Amino acid sequence: MVALSGKRGLRQGVHALSSRQARLAMRPLDVVRELARRVSQDRIPLSALIVIGSAAREGDFVEGLSDIDVVVVQDEPDPEIEDRIRAIASEVDPAISLVILDRARLGSIFRAADALSFLIKAGTPLVIDGPTRRIVRQAVRPTGATVWRLRASARAALRLAFEAHYARDYKRAIVHAYHALRHAIRAQAAAKGAFPVSDAEVLEAAEGDRVKAAYGLLVSLRRNYKSAAKNPPLVRNAVVLSDRLVDLLTGAG
Repeated sequence: MVALSGKRGLRQGVHALSSRQARLAMRPLDVVRELARRVSQDRIPLSALIVIGSAAREGDFVEGLSDIDVVVVQDEPDPEIEDRIRAIASEVDPAISLVILDRARLGSIFRAADALSFLIKAGTPLVIDGPTRRIVRQAVRPTGATVWRLRASARAALRLAFEAHYARDYKRAIVHAYHALRHAIRAQAAAKGAFPVSDAEVLEAAEGDRVKAAYGLLVSLRRNYKSAAKNPPLVRNAVVLSDRLVDLLTGAG
């Protein structure tokens, strides 16, 4: 850390603090609008800039925990432009997490009915051109491959939840346990032709009182992660509960 001294140092410190406070005061969509403004200001060509995940759903976004997930679409792959976009995003807000695709790759994701295609369809486009809009608007239904990938994602998230718990990173343990059960519920819904996106939709899609109660608990722990992380036995019980239900829902047990 660089020490600040004198009036100039004090002004720099105040400016840095003010910038951080300004970012914290901004809603996720406002943060991405600033990203879009900066990209446009630098005359960087984009086909689309779409906010996905909890950042597109205020009720699901948890300040200090959730990433601000953004899908950026280019006409063609361009590593130099990609590096410029990533540099701008890191300046705007370190919480921004980018997925950068070219239009051909976007089309293949939709043809494969990848989980990302459903999140993009449910997202909020801040920039989108005609060809990209046509891809995003096309009908997409879950397939057997969608279900398989969601089940695999659920098991992977569980491993991360246990690893985080053993490392005493209780905040990440809560997040991964929540993701694991969400993936498993989505997999079960996808097997029947649906793909719930928001927490409310996932809770509605959950089958059985036990699964609904467990998911509701994990949603609450995630939203109140600061206090929950101070209770290791509670976090461990949540991880174990998620483990048992993911096994039940994915047939891994």
